[in-house]
Amino acid sequence: MSRTALGALIADTAPIRFLTVEQYLFFRDVGLYGLATDGHRDPSFNGEQAFRNKLFADLLVTTGVLPGCRWYRPVPPHAL
Repeated sequence: MSRTALGALIADTAPIRFLTVEQYLFFRDVGLYGLATDGHRDPSFNGEQAFRNKLFADLLVTTGVLPGCRWYRPVPPHAL
């Protein structure tokens, strides 16, 4: 099976799991922005563009996926 065919098979059968708002905020703040789990700056974080990454993640989450994409699911306003 070719790599493309395998990727299509996995994409068609893999369940899509969504993050809760709390999970997303934790990922954004700790993983992309460099905060420790207590909310303070993590001195071991080595991200050069942390603020840019945080803003870009927020842009992607709040705008959603474009209609017409097979994974398009409108986000209800109360979920933001």
